Amino acid sequence: MQVDIIHFMSVLSATIGVFLLALTFGAAIVSLKEHEFRAAGMIALLGVLLSLPYLVVVFIPFPNHEIAAMFLLIMGALAVAILLVPLGQNQIAEDDTPKIRVDERDIMFARARLTPGSTARCRFKDQGLFCS
Repeated sequence: MQVDIIHFMSVLSATIGVFLLALTFGAAIVSLKEHEFRAAGMIALLGVLLSLPYLVVVFIPFPNHEIAAMFLLIMGALAVAILLVPLGQNQIAEDDTPKIRVDERDIMFARARLTPGSTARCRFKDQGLFCS
């Protein structure tokens, strides 16, 4: 019976490690497709750092690795439980509709699409909304 529990914890720990690695690498691939190279690198690094303890506990034998695996599984479950438990009350805004008209050319994504020397950028620059 004791061996079955230890084997189950090892399999569960390896599964969680591989799942975290696959999930974060999937997010990194999406970031690469969006040409967000820094974000992709940070997500991939986070995935390696998050999954590494789970995989080390399974594949590298050391004294009391069963206790370390149990600790990682319990702490992971507690972290998920803490993030999913609703605390406090939702604050409902009275009216969050803008009172003045918002210039949509001034949002981050619109500015990122402007190419240097284009007529759209020059018109935008002449109005003082884009200065660089």
